[in-house]
Amino acid sequence: GIERLSSAARAHDKVQTGLTLVDTLLKLGEGVGLPLLPAVCIAARGVLQVVQKSRAVINDALSAAQRTIDVLDLLQLMAKNVNRMDVASRASVKDRMSELQQLLDAVRSAVTAFGKKGWLRRALKVKRRTAFSQLDTEITEQLEMLLKFYDLARDAHIIDRLQP
Repeated sequence: GIERLSSAARAHDKVQTGLTLVDTLLKLGEGVGLPLLPAVCIAARGVLQVVQKSRAVINDALSAAQRTIDVLDLLQLMAKNVNRMDVASRASVKDRMSELQQLLDAVRSAVTAFGKKGWLRRALKVKRRTAFSQLDTEITEQLEMLLKFYDLARDAHIIDRLQP
């Protein structure tokens, strides 16, 4: 984990260094005697900017993975304690689980596009930030609802045990 983070930070620093170098070379311009220096610098800037944007797409994919792990952690907790839920609570949880499954299927579809031919172009065109942010918000809402159902069922179980 830490090694990957430091590698990502180094990559980001390299891109930033490259963009600074482009700006410096563009200030020099063709006056230094190198033909087409500005054109080459502009092309280089384009490459570096695409790399910056792809980093954001990759970060979105990693965020989707983390949110999926959050879902699994909560489900593992619920699975250990499902016997404490009454029939009505289980029915309510079933609806939330169905919605959660549909959301995770949507995330899978979005992440599946990564790495396929043209994935970056499509991701940058289709307002990927909005799509991923919306899915993340909806998954968070479903997790919060599931947790509330779980808490209510747990509380009911405790109240039942306390009554004579």
